[in-house]
Amino acid sequence: MSVNLHLGVVSSFLDSLMESGVRDFCVSPGSRSTPLTAVLTRQTKAKVWSLLDERSAGFFALGLAKSSGRAVALVCTSGTATANYLPAVMEAFHSEVPLVVITADRPPELREVGSNQTVDQLKLYGGFVKWFYEMPVPEAGWDSDAAHRHAQRIGVYAVSRALSAPFGPVHVNYPFREPLMPPRESSTGIVPAPRSLPAAPLRLHPEALLEISGLLRDCARPLIVCGPQDDPNLVFPLMSLANRVNAVVLADPLSQVRQHPNTDVSRVVETYDLLLRHPRWRTRVRPDLVIRLGRTPTSKALLQSLSEWKDAVQIVVHEGESWADPTFTGTHFVRSNPVAFCEDLSRLPIVREADNRWNSAWAEGQSVVMEGILNNVGAESSSMTFEGRLFLELSYLLPEDTPLMVGNSMPIRHADTFLPTQNKRIPLYGNRGVSGIDGVLSSAFGVAAGSAKSAVLVIGDVSMLHDLAALLAAKRLGLSLLVILVHNDGGGIFTFLPQASFPDVVSAFTTPHGVEFQSAVEMFGGEWLSPGSWAEFREAVLDSIDAEGLRVIQLRLDKEESQQAHDAFVAGCMRRLDEENAWE
Repeated sequence: MSVNLHLGVVSSFLDSLMESGVRDFCVSPGSRSTPLTAVLTRQTKAKVWSLLDERSAGFFALGLAKSSGRAVALVCTSGTATANYLPAVMEAFHSEVPLVVITADRPPELREVGSNQTVDQLKLYGGFVKWFYEMPVPEAGWDSDAAHRHAQRIGVYAVSRALSAPFGPVHVNYPFREPLMPPRESSTGIVPAPRSLPAAPLRLHPEALLEISGLLRDCARPLIVCGPQDDPNLVFPLMSLANRVNAVVLADPLSQVRQHPNTDVSRVVETYDLLLRHPRWRTRVRPDLVIRLGRTPTSKALLQSLSEWKDAVQIVVHEGESWADPTFTGTHFVRSNPVAFCEDLSRLPIVREADNRWNSAWAEGQSVVMEGILNNVGAESSSMTFEGRLFLELSYLLPEDTPLMVGNSMPIRHADTFLPTQNKRIPLYGNRGVSGIDGVLSSAFGVAAGSAKSAVLVIGDVSMLHDLAALLAAKRLGLSLLVILVHNDGGGIFTFLPQASFPDVVSAFTTPHGVEFQSAVEMFGGEWLSPGSWAEFREAVLDSIDAEGLRVIQLRLDKEESQQAHDAFVAGCMRRLDEENAWE
């Protein structure tokens, strides 16, 4: 008998994760995690993604979980490797993405004695995980029926907690003593693993539903705000509810509402970010009731408007225990699954007098701003000075069901302002939980790994620099990704922020770096394109969208010229709204 047959309980633990629906394990090499890695490499039930860098692996798993809709597991060795997961764990917690983080560790006797590569990993991720558990050290004699049952139940429970509403990451710390290499045949399956059956979506009590339906009957200007969320099943009941109560819908680009076959285009106003910058417009379209779904919207103008609409009833809907209300204007807090909430409300007999002038005012403003976008930003004669046009182009170029990942800073803001609503399914993803720029490229590769079609990423140059080593994933893992790189030589977003007004400090924010990416992309086996016009850009996208491997299309811009073009466009929109007297 092998001296480490007791490591068969590791097989029971990992097998229970797979039986609970985990199909992807993102593994980074390391010695202390050998029992976990060896067992995973020898099994055939799940896919093992080998990623060299734990920070990149964490964000890769995040994107993979988003696009696949399943819990994804991470496995790493002890020490600083575990700390490199933290940014992705933070993002997963705040964007409600199910991850099972498994960190190998030294045994207890090697802690606090100066042993190499040994740090305190207990509750390492603090409040950024929904649950933490430390496994017992597998040792001689630890191959009993009870030991296997325990390992199985911890695995099943870990997945169950990650997938309980709201989704999120969990952490299992697994200490091992040497020898670390398990035998080729590890004992497992001594007893059947338990099953965790999914719970029904959380729904409102009937009395609460009646109260909210009464609020809807009493209002005349209902507004539905849908922030970032990943459930594509929300669109149909949301549109049913909006049509039932004659509501206007403001849909964040990451809400999965703007680009969907079931979206009622006539109900959705996607130009709200520009409309609500006009102070008199905010007054003219003041709602008397707001239903808020999803996480915090991207638009600063929308958040400012929600803060100003203090007289309106504001119903905040969230399945978790937290109150998603950064504007402090929520009047009713509803703990419910958003899909179930819209389904139940849309079935109730809600009869009320609608203020059609209010709906018409939104439609008029939408028309004014969209005409400005099409005639100015979208004009064929316009130069490539302003990247806002990018999302207008992509809305027409991307085939149905193409996953689109949008980076933070300027890309997501331009998507919010310029991505039109269409009856075409384009799943949109972004790391908006904590809105970091550090793992966007890795997340996009994860999205590609979990998707049936080649994915597209729009990313800025500073974000690209933060995650450049992630390009290795395309070559090692055989993934296909089209990267659209908006290169303005660093920190373009700060030219739009108050820091730009202070010449003595702005250089510390814009951080020009002078890096050209072509050689790095080609070093990792990617194809490089740098179009000089929008016509060439369209050709490059159409030629690249279904190609295999890594392709990078660069838009080379001057940040000051881009800011000037942006400011001129916004000023023009405000003038057109004035001329139309849209608030009268």
